[in-house]
Amino acid sequence: MKQSITEVRHEKTIRQQIDFLKKIKANYEIHNSNYTTTVKVLNTGAEIKYVSSLMSKRTFYAYSKIKSDVIKNNFLKTVQGEKITNNKEIHFENHEYISPFHADEVINIDIKSAYPTTIYQQGGISTETYNYLNNLKKSEKLASLGMLASQKEITTYIRGKATGIRLKRNPLSEVFFYCVKTIDFFMMEIKKIAHEYFIYFWVDGVYLRPDTPLYILDEITQLLLCFGYELHMDIIKDFNLSRTKDSIIVNFLKLEKNKKGVLIDTRKNFKFPDKAMIKKINTIITYFRTSKNDILNNI
Repeated sequence: MKQSITEVRHEKTIRQQIDFLKKIKANYEIHNSNYTTTVKVLNTGAEIKYVSSLMSKRTFYAYSKIKSDVIKNNFLKTVQGEKITNNKEIHFENHEYISPFHADEVINIDIKSAYPTTIYQQGGISTETYNYLNNLKKSEKLASLGMLASQKEITTYIRGKATGIRLKRNPLSEVFFYCVKTIDFFMMEIKKIAHEYFIYFWVDGVYLRPDTPLYILDEITQLLLCFGYELHMDIIKDFNLSRTKDSIIVNFLKLEKNKKGVLIDTRKNFKFPDKAMIKKINTIITYFRTSKNDILNNI
């Protein structure tokens, strides 16, 4: 009979469990992803799942609803047939190198619920699921969608010794990357429209110079509304873009309500991987990777 236990993920607890299984020379597997670590004892069927305490139950429930709808609506086949999926001109390194930048004021345009809207507009999820996602916190919404692209690293141990590592990719990951490519496409279209007034974009948000003409802002607005996307546009202050190694750091002041409901300037900080820089260094990453045998011998 299969026994399953779920606990909060703590590295020390997981290490103690693994050390015990090694000591008794058990046959087991460790399934590790961004959100969970699962220890499966092969000869008994016992299973302990360690879940990140940062992930709410709502997040996992939202993912289960997305997954159910996507499978029910055969949306993976729809995605695979879309031209944008196979368009090699749209990829994840579309950013050009950008130098450090400062502006007293910047126009910020955000697409609301960008990824859920993309799936919903193409018939991938139901209205019920779409509304449920939009009632989640932004972090929960992004995490539930990110689970579509989850990848598990599975390490097998025989008599307490590691014998192999394999990767298991979510079969629905193409749905997530379809969303990424679709929104990247719109961001690049906005970049073309804004021309010299464009500063930077990341995921579903774009930054423009404060003197961007109204006709350009109107064209951007009409583009997004035409394809069913809602947007939010505001002015942010003291905008700073800096660089550190292969990352870009953006911070600025934005009007937000405090706990008392009063609008105040709030400092926002974001750190993004620099896609242009990462593209340049990807060709040498494998040089620094440890060989598979060395990995296994040190587990």
